[in-house]
Amino acid sequence: GVPLTSMLNTLPCGPNHREDLERGDSVAQRLAELARDSSKPCVAVVDSGALYDPMVRTLEEQGLPVFRSADRALMLLNVYCRENARAYDRMKIPAPMAS
Repeated sequence: GVPLTSMLNTLPCGPNHREDLERGDSVAQRLAELARDSSKPCVAVVDSGALYDPMVRTLEEQGLPVFRSADRALMLLNVYCRENARAYDRMKIPAPMAS
């Protein structure tokens, strides 16, 4: 999980704190950049309450799928891995090793 710290800038700009979700060094902006630069599929998990809805919207607007439950994300990761392995089996080639 992501710890509650203002250094991550997980909230939109507001009068009662110094966070700013739109800053280039915010966790949402950095995750979106990592996902864009990666050749592998990426998702985010924001397993938190409505306070973090703006961060979820920011991630989704940047093209990053977001799960609101870690359990659901892991369940779907399992489905993805299983189906990927089946596809390789059908093609009769070895699946690539995770890196």
